[in-house]
Amino acid sequence: MSKTRKAMEFAHFAATQGWGAFRGKPNRGNELYRSVWYGQQCRLPRVSIETLFPGIEDVDITLVSPLHEEGGNVWVNELVVLAGVCRLLKPKHVFEIGTFNGRTTVNLAANSPLDAIVHTLDIPHDHPKFAPVEGEERFQLHENNGAFYRKSAYAPRVDQLWADSAEFDVTPLIGQIDLAFIDGSHNYDYVKNDTEKVMAMMAPGGVVFWHDYHPQYPDVAQYLEESSSSRYHIETTSLVVQRKGGKG
Repeated sequence: MSKTRKAMEFAHFAATQGWGAFRGKPNRGNELYRSVWYGQQCRLPRVSIETLFPGIEDVDITLVSPLHEEGGNVWVNELVVLAGVCRLLKPKHVFEIGTFNGRTTVNLAANSPLDAIVHTLDIPHDHPKFAPVEGEERFQLHENNGAFYRKSAYAPRVDQLWADSAEFDVTPLIGQIDLAFIDGSHNYDYVKNDTEKVMAMMAPGGVVFWHDYHPQYPDVAQYLEESSSSRYHIETTSLVVQRKGGKG
């Protein structure tokens, strides 16, 4: 079994069973429901990360605070995937929609080349409460936004951008982004907006990931399933991936 597969399987267990139970928050019912949904209802083809990115099983990754997980963060096994792809592809420009507490941001920076820049976009501190989907206002952290990367040695590699993504001007970054991660609002119109803007920024062959392809966010699933035939669901995760100009 490859190093990546072992890491993902351990992290998946930790994220959904062992670690949740250790924290007193077992979530076995939700995990069963997700498993049934992925097996019977989701329409995107499900593939392993090694199939899409040959050679990823041999890369070594750096994980920053992998077990410090809050609602809204990627699962630990998803962090492994994103870190591994960064190590493998060596992107020079990374773009993230949805900084939140900066845990994913700092891991993208930690696993990209030393001269890479991670551009991360979030709602300004003075923006009115933002909740296109009920409950999303809890993801507005204001002065605590990006805390993980701000307190790290990787802070100089991060370019923090402030805007509602519906109003964000992509012009300066068109054609420059090698790797993107979309984890903003889960509202259908926002997923569509964020995807279209990210695609305009992607360099040829660039790779785009979406988070939260699971039944809790039906708008995300609806948009991703209806808008492209070249997207893939990465097994054991809620990540979807597409390479601009091709499959994978």
